[in-house]
Amino acid sequence: MLTSAAFAQDDPTNENDQHPRHRAGFCSLTNWYWVNIYFSLCNNLLSGKLHKTERVFAALNITAVPRRALDVLVRIGLLVLVVAAVHDLAAQTTPGRLFRTAVNNTQLDPNGDGWVSATTNGFSNLPDILDESQEFETEWEPLWHYEMEPNSDLQTGSDCGPTEIVDNPNLLERAGYWKVIDPDGTPATGDELLLFRIRINSDPNNGAYGYSFLLDTDRKFGTTGIDADPNAMPGNPGFEFEILFASGNAGGVYVNKVDGSAAHNQITVYQSYADGVNDQRSYARFSNCAPSTPIFIDFFVAFADFGAEVQSNTPLRLLFATASSANSALNGSASDIGGINDANYPDDDAIFEAFISAVPVIQFSEGYVAPNTTPNINGCTDPAYAEYDANANTDDGSCATLIDPCDGALILGSISLTSVPTAMDAADGEIAIDITTGTATALELTGINGAGDYSFSLPGATDGILPGTYDASALDAGGCNSNTVSIIVPYAQCCNGCGVYDVDTDGICDDSDNCTDRTASNYADPANGACIFD
Repeated sequence: MLTSAAFAQDDPTNENDQHPRHRAGFCSLTNWYWVNIYFSLCNNLLSGKLHKTERVFAALNITAVPRRALDVLVRIGLLVLVVAAVHDLAAQTTPGRLFRTAVNNTQLDPNGDGWVSATTNGFSNLPDILDESQEFETEWEPLWHYEMEPNSDLQTGSDCGPTEIVDNPNLLERAGYWKVIDPDGTPATGDELLLFRIRINSDPNNGAYGYSFLLDTDRKFGTTGIDADPNAMPGNPGFEFEILFASGNAGGVYVNKVDGSAAHNQITVYQSYADGVNDQRSYARFSNCAPSTPIFIDFFVAFADFGAEVQSNTPLRLLFATASSANSALNGSASDIGGINDANYPDDDAIFEAFISAVPVIQFSEGYVAPNTTPNINGCTDPAYAEYDANANTDDGSCATLIDPCDGALILGSISLTSVPTAMDAADGEIAIDITTGTATALELTGINGAGDYSFSLPGATDGILPGTYDASALDAGGCNSNTVSIIVPYAQCCNGCGVYDVDTDGICDDSDNCTDRTASNYADPANGACIFD
């Protein structure tokens, strides 16, 4: 047996001893107990200090080792440690593994095994699965996309960084998921929980970023058209609520009321949960960014956090986005808006309006309704205007001429005498009317040249009328007036024989009356001259 003294001097003929690159090739990594020992060996070999190498082996009770055996031992030992370290690192980042768990993890990690995958083996790779959802521990529903989520379309922040929402390139449109947990199985009873899962290209660690789900609960949006939101403003075209996960030491999960608000200091916080209470993070498998270590960020709130304003069966529209600060995605602060190419629009509000105008309505208790695939047809969509286009489904502001709702609603066709008054002062005349359009509920007679006024309810008798000239108009139940028709109600008078009338009711028999036109100023002049028109 050779003793350690046999290696008291370097061997100048050994090329590996003389070339530091060869020695450095097997010296690396970590700081565990055994690694420290191998580091000592490596450093000693690199510096040629074999006497210190002897001390390391002496500490291990190794008293006799051949020089080349020493070299081999160091190489093999470091290889084992490097492999072990790489294996441990791979295990730490295995897709499906939780690396930040929630305090309230009963819903996010139901079996408490520290994985969001169905097993502790993590998510499979291609070709075994095309998407992680095939191996989720529990069932989640994918969020709706306007289009595939592109990479590097950020408005602020680093491309493929912690605000980059990413797709699964195998199936596309897998940037996020949602689910509802309903313990009693009956919607809108107040016990339901709302969960979101969003795919991000890299972990924000303790950096301050925002991850938002924006809700349009009144289904009114923008400033124009029949569905314009009266509370729309720059920075918030019509969202009523925001569910926000803010990362960082002062972060957490927030339920924000944002109706009519855009500035961050004007938002009302309905409920909040400290960082790590209702949120967790895990490694994802797929990303359309490179390089990437994609993650899922999961968080949840209770529907009770919204008060009575939002329930699990409330119809609403939903959009998701990130921000480069631990704050709301409103007021022009969005970094990446999910499921749409941000680069195609001039600003956040334009993206919001494009997305919300197309996204199908969702009831979380039921899911999305069928997407609206009808193409936009611009025109006047309000039938109260003359420009109304029955084929239009998108109002373009062309409505200008308001139609009178009573126009043509009630038309008085004619009026006739049923019987004439028997004397000049006899109120026993009767008339009949013909309504050609609509249904009359009243008849008004307005007297001319001193004749009185009459009102009749219809249906009913229209009699008891004194001789005179009248303007007649009808009225319907909607308050619409008809056109006006004039009528003269003469009286019977025997002058030079019965049957001769006094049509202008001036007391002069028509067969000897020189003026029978009631519009003349002298129609009733006892002088009985020719008609005079002023």
